[in-house]
Amino acid sequence: MIDQKRRIALAAAALRREEERLRDNVNHGLMEEHLGKDQALFNRVCAVMDNVGDTTLALAHLPNSGGEEKGMAYLVTHGAFQSMEILVSACRLIGADLGVSYSKELDAEIDRIKDVRVRVTGHPYDFKSNKKTGRRAGTSGISRITLGISGFSLHEWTEDGKCMITGVSTFDYAVKSLRIARRCLRYVNEALSVRVKDLEREWVARPLYDHVAQLTYWCGKLNEAVRTGAAPVGILQTIEETLVQLRADKRVAGGNGEGLRYHLDFTDEAIRLLKCAWSDPQQPSADLQQERVNSRFLADQCNDIVSACQSLDRAFDPDAGLPVVLVAD
Repeated sequence: MIDQKRRIALAAAALRREEERLRDNVNHGLMEEHLGKDQALFNRVCAVMDNVGDTTLALAHLPNSGGEEKGMAYLVTHGAFQSMEILVSACRLIGADLGVSYSKELDAEIDRIKDVRVRVTGHPYDFKSNKKTGRRAGTSGISRITLGISGFSLHEWTEDGKCMITGVSTFDYAVKSLRIARRCLRYVNEALSVRVKDLEREWVARPLYDHVAQLTYWCGKLNEAVRTGAAPVGILQTIEETLVQLRADKRVAGGNGEGLRYHLDFTDEAIRLLKCAWSDPQQPSADLQQERVNSRFLADQCNDIVSACQSLDRAFDPDAGLPVVLVAD
């Protein structure tokens, strides 16, 4: 019993490490945004991770689930095999969703776990034949006198009336299920790790800072012109075009760009107010002080945008970005 408990504990711990690695990969800033393009896919991946965690927790507690009283043993047994079914099915689903192919051997092991579950707690009274596992159609039942939380004898009758008695170790199948799931997630994590590296290389090849490299320069020119009482419409147009190009970058529309969008929304209002003030270049400004305030506010937001772009670039490439040059008053 002690050895079986230890085997289950070790298998569960190993799977938890792989699950944590999967969560790290999925929650990576670029991968989360990549998967988030398909909301249904992202939701399924999150559901799979939760189900893997939940069933791992359940199976890890299998040896400590109570005494050998028959009623409790039935509940534990049915719950354990259903947890195994959910676990291996979730791992098969996430592989299919993410385009990860498992080996034929691993697929066959998943089928065997699902096959036993059908005969024990799925459709024991009338299970169908299964060409993959060689199972013949028939009926089965757990021998109550042999039942304990660690295992039982399974009596099976085929359609031609033959009877077969098989010893089933619930603990052994729990260990097998946990190990199968770990191998599945290892395949998935290896594939996702490669994809994360690819996404990081794509970002580094086209950093966000490229959009805004001249932004602080033009904001400085804008402030200088406003202080002299001029209406630098052309400079304002250059700043606006730069911000429009930045907003059009698909990375700004994703989860990583939330902070950027916040500052961009503020620049929209400042630009609108300055445009209104300079709508007639021949008309002298009615409120030069307010124009200076709006110009200064626009420059502050642009500085924050440049800083945010550099921070995101550095998050995926420590060598990316340049020092932020603040606009002088």
